Amino acid sequence: MSILASSESQDLSPVTPLFAGSAPITTNRAAGGANVNLAAGTVIALVNDLIVAHDADAVNGSEVAVGILTEALNTVAQPGSWAAYYTGGDFNHEALVWDAALNTLALRRAAFAQTDTIKISAVK
Repeated sequence: MSILASSESQDLSPVTPLFAGSAPITTNRAAGGANVNLAAGTVIALVNDLIVAHDADAVNGSEVAVGILTEALNTVAQPGSWAAYYTGGDFNHEALVWDAALNTLALRRAAFAQTDTIKISAVK
């Protein structure tokens, strides 16, 4: 006998949508930098063609945001790991993992000002 309905309930947390619009979604892949442990949705930079967390105050190349991780990346546990990242799309700023200094929509948009393929938006 199978049960098709149940009186049990689940408390499902609301999901924050990643995408905010209909801009074309594009991706790329790269290896992670040394000792990188980043969550999916992290805003990233490439330093010497290796993925690192974006750091708005840096002067080593990591101050230039180039994408958003599609998956977690942990080179601490797995040195030499590669990951895919978004290089294009319209993203909900609240769904992303940002440098702590970028705490407003305006600052977050400015992080991607050098690219015309990534838009940062608010979802209402």
